[in-house]
Amino acid sequence: MGLKRPLAHPIVGQTLEDLAKLIELGAKRVVADLDDPEAVHDFRVAIRRVRTVLRASRQVYGRKRAVALEVTFKRFGDATNALRDEEVLEGTIGAVDIGGAARSSAREWLQRRRLREAGLRRQAKALLTSGTVGEGVIFLRSVIANGPQKRLSLKQFSNSVVRRALRDVQDLLPVEADNVAALHRLRIRFKRLRYTCEMLDSFVATQPKG
Repeated sequence: MGLKRPLAHPIVGQTLEDLAKLIELGAKRVVADLDDPEAVHDFRVAIRRVRTVLRASRQVYGRKRAVALEVTFKRFGDATNALRDEEVLEGTIGAVDIGGAARSSAREWLQRRRLREAGLRRQAKALLTSGTVGEGVIFLRSVIANGPQKRLSLKQFSNSVVRRALRDVQDLLPVEADNVAALHRLRIRFKRLRYTCEMLDSFVATQPKG
C-alpha cells in the first residue's frame, strides 16, 4: 500500500501560525523604545509574507475569509509604509559623503525629516498598541482552527499557486525601463513569486524522505 499524499492545509496552517507569532513579536519590537533599526523592516516582511500565504490559500480556506484577512494585515503594512521610507532615506543620505557647505544643508534637511519620521512612528505605535494587531491574529487563528473549506493535496496546492504567481508576473511584462509605476508593480509581483517559492520550499523541508 502506497503512502498517502500529504494534504496542504496542515502545512499551510502551521506556516500561518509561525507568521502570526512573527507579527506579534514584530509589533512589540516596533512599539518598544529600543535601539532596534530592523524592527519596522522585520515587521513589514512578516506582514508581506502572511499576505502572500493567505493569497495562496484562498482555495484552501475560502476566498472570502482569506481576502478579509489579507485586507486586515494590509492595513498594518500600510501604516508603516511611510515610516520605513523615512528610515531608508535617512540611512541612504547619511551614507553619502557630502562635503563643504552642502553638508550643513543636508544636516538641516535630515533634521526636518527626523521630525516627520518621529510623527510617523507615533502614528504606527498608536495603531500597533490599539489591539487591532491582536484582533487580526485572533481572526487568523480562528480561520486556521475552523479548518479548510477544500481539502487539496500538497502537490495540487503547490502547482496551482506557482502557476498563478508566475502568471501574475507575466501579465505585467514587458515593462518600459522608464515606467516607474509599472516597474514598482512588477517588483511587487516578483516579490510575491519569491515568497511563494520560499513558502513551498519550506513545505518540502517538512516532508519525510524516501
